[in-house]
Amino acid sequence: AKGDAPPTEGLLVGELASGSPAAKSGLKTGDLVTAVDGQTILRALDLERALLGHKTGDEVELTVTRGDEEQTLKLTLAS
Repeated sequence: AKGDAPPTEGLLVGELASGSPAAKSGLKTGDLVTAVDGQTILRALDLERALLGHKTGDEVELTVTRGDEEQTLKLTLAS
């Protein structure tokens, strides 16, 4: 069914620095970030808007698609 297809829109994760907050959160290269704290992410600008008002040390919830599986990850923001 059409509703079963994984999302194809979102922000594709490129290379991650080893030991970075993103890597520590469980994010992997090739993941598709589709939401931050429930806000839909379609492009980099959406990610910037979703993180406005947050500060270093805040925790956000990322919704990511890896392959055909959706996962939720917690990310602590760094400067």
